[in-house]
Amino acid sequence: MKENLYIKTLETAAQFSKPAIIKAMESLDVPNDAEILDAPCGTGNHMKWFLDQYPGVRLTGIDIDPEHVATAINKLASDDKIKSCKLKTGDLNKLEFANNSFDIVWCCDGLWPGPKKSGCAAEKPYGILDEMIRTTKNKGTIAILFWSSQKLLPGHPYIEAELAATLTANRPLTPQSNPELHFMNTSAWLRKAGLKNIRSRTFTADIKVSPDQYSKVNMKTLFDMFWGSAEKEVNKEVWSVYKRITNARSSESVLNSDYTGFLTYTIFTGTVDK
Repeated sequence: MKENLYIKTLETAAQFSKPAIIKAMESLDVPNDAEILDAPCGTGNHMKWFLDQYPGVRLTGIDIDPEHVATAINKLASDDKIKSCKLKTGDLNKLEFANNSFDIVWCCDGLWPGPKKSGCAAEKPYGILDEMIRTTKNKGTIAILFWSSQKLLPGHPYIEAELAATLTANRPLTPQSNPELHFMNTSAWLRKAGLKNIRSRTFTADIKVSPDQYSKVNMKTLFDMFWGSAEKEVNKEVWSVYKRITNARSSESVLNSDYTGFLTYTIFTGTVDK
């Protein structure tokens, strides 16, 4: 049950982030016949979007969670895209592919440094980057992406700032985390790993709310993804206001026809030089 709820959260996040992800994909120089590794592939959304943008590419997806892989296979099969894809369970720390297999390695929200008990692949990114470099062809591209910011509570900047400062909103980071390992330092990680032509760009996805209840339920899922467990980290007044303004039935709800929010994804790219 918990895993199904987690997959539902992943799907909701993908729905809102899609415009930013598509822009990030379009920013890449993708050969028509490129071999692309999506690691971790999650539930297959990015593989599907790659094929929408670049129909001639061939995709391999791995994820450590078998249920994610199964969901991805079903999704791509129903859209008749599975013939261009290979999917299997796999670990970012040990990519089971030959040297020089891929033109592009795409890693979105999979390289957050932190303890494995928090769901992170590794405490430091460098071993995983070495594996990505090994499996990427000379002059190929490694692309690392992170959800980098959001503004979701229009009209309530102080409430949002209080919530954004919680451990819940910043996991897996803590006040004791090494600043070098903050995701916005990914350019330095890529440089340290030996990549060339390092670039970073940030893309925005605007968020609007339609009148239907389904849209409002999805927004509630998005709010809870960030702050649903933050009650004990803020004072009672802040939490009370948060609960009212995110309740679609409340007269104070931000979820109305004029709602405007956004999220951003930042992509860091480097060229393999062997």
